[in-house]
Amino acid sequence: MNRLLKIDELVIAEHYHLNVGDECYYFMEYESRAGYSASEANNLISNFKKSMSFKGHASWKYKTRAIVTIANIFQESLADFIDFEETTLVPIPPSKNKSNADHDDRMLKTLNQFNIHLNGDVRELILMREDMQAAHESQNRPSPQELKENMIINEEASADLGDTVILFDDVLTTGAHFIACKNLIQERFPEKKVIGIFVARRKIPVLDIFDFVEEQ
Repeated sequence: MNRLLKIDELVIAEHYHLNVGDECYYFMEYESRAGYSASEANNLISNFKKSMSFKGHASWKYKTRAIVTIANIFQESLADFIDFEETTLVPIPPSKNKSNADHDDRMLKTLNQFNIHLNGDVRELILMREDMQAAHESQNRPSPQELKENMIINEEASADLGDTVILFDDVLTTGAHFIACKNLIQERFPEKKVIGIFVARRKIPVLDIFDFVEEQ
């Protein structure tokens, strides 16, 4: 069983847009720059992120399996952690706008799979205005403010949110997307508590420590 772990003072510096007041959780560690064969987590995340261009190909089944696997992890570990009567589950939006054929709603699909027998409140609350390059495909790292400016609240999904909003994503890297979404929600709904749950957190290899310091 995958245990839900909290981002604490020992690892928070690796996710430098987060501060001690941000409540984020994860299940496993993703090894940066190590490839899909480096670990079970790397393999799962690689399949989960498989490009939409592979849809219809034989390898597409691995993405579908990854969605089910992650939904099962959520079921095993979160069913008793979340107060579903008071909580709204929200996927952090993918990089491509919904009008783009490459729009990948993998996390929304995962949450809906997780929610089949729970009757929870899953909403696509945040949408992208314009396409952006996926973080794992680019060295360019937009700031939380730049990301937030390209996001909007989905008005059709904004009524009667739970007291707590949980943002879900696959990999926690710098924390920029989480902060952008959290700030967007709390600017509109300041009374809401916003936390993050990630399938994995990016673990920075020791050899990259000097690059990491420069990146900040």
